[in-house]
Amino acid sequence: MTSVRCPVLAFFGEDDVVQPSDISAALFEEYLTAAGNDDFSILVMPGEGHDINWTTPGYNEAVSDWLKAHA
Repeated sequence: MTSVRCPVLAFFGEDDVVQPSDISAALFEEYLTAAGNDDFSILVMPGEGHDINWTTPGYNEAVSDWLKAHA
C-alpha cells in the first residue's frame, strides 16, 4: 500500500470485530501518507460492523459526494 497514489475512499465499520476499525484506519492513513498520497478519505461508519455495502445508511451519500469531488 505504500505505493498507492491514486485517490482512495476507504470505509470501516466502527463496531467491526473482524478487522478493528481504529487499527485499520490508522494503518491506511500511515501507509497512504508514506506513499505521498494526499488524496484519500477514510470514513468510519458509526454503529456498523464488517459488512458495509450500498444498503448501509450513509454509504451511498458518502460515495456520491466523494465521486462528485473527484469528477
